[in-house]
Amino acid sequence: MGSPRMNDLFAIFFDPRVPLTFVLGSIVLAVLGNGVYSLIVDLLGETPYKLWYIVIGALLIFVAITLVSWAWLRTRHLETVSMPNEHQADACAGLILLMSPRAGTSEEVAIEYHRQRNTLRHCWMLTSPEASMKAQRLATELGQHNIQTSILLITDENQAALTYEMACQAIAQATQALGDQSLIVDITGGTKPMTAGATLACLVRGAPMEYMVPRRKPDGTLDPSARPLPMKVSLRRSEA
Repeated sequence: MGSPRMNDLFAIFFDPRVPLTFVLGSIVLAVLGNGVYSLIVDLLGETPYKLWYIVIGALLIFVAITLVSWAWLRTRHLETVSMPNEHQADACAGLILLMSPRAGTSEEVAIEYHRQRNTLRHCWMLTSPEASMKAQRLATELGQHNIQTSILLITDENQAALTYEMACQAIAQATQALGDQSLIVDITGGTKPMTAGATLACLVRGAPMEYMVPRRKPDGTLDPSARPLPMKVSLRRSEA
């Protein structure tokens, strides 16, 4: 475990989930603020004009700190760590997806990545019964962009062998339908057994894979405002 950062230690005194330190921190700030105010009044005097100077000066300091903080946060956002081009998957004409029943997962992001580059022509969705409605919705949306879809049902998403069979079937269909056009299998969604089955099918059939990787800030934390990028996944048989 790494050493705690200064801002983490500072935040302890202002975490409402810890009432004792929260109250102590608030009292310390209040005493400090009153002390600074008294010092300024002693130096400038307590005439109405001098009090207006204090108020306006405090507002200007607040605005300046706010603008500097905004600029700093914006710079950190622009410095979001990206993926080297050589590791990023190319946009393809054919996409095979593992569907997850949860909302807000990677399937929509993967589809959008390939569709926005005007390459996606056909999408195969390997789905469990729980995710079938989501697959139907995405198929309808893709149809509006003249992208063909095929939905392959996996009766038990916890059986890797079933996903392996369906993934092999999808790869065979894609190879026949696409000809020389590019194909990739996205293994981000679905259950872990589905990922295992699809990965083995890609290894056996020689199909390329991608995995949607969340983008991070320079300090290593996730950047929720940045879309994930597809990373190439390369496997090869062991010679041993």
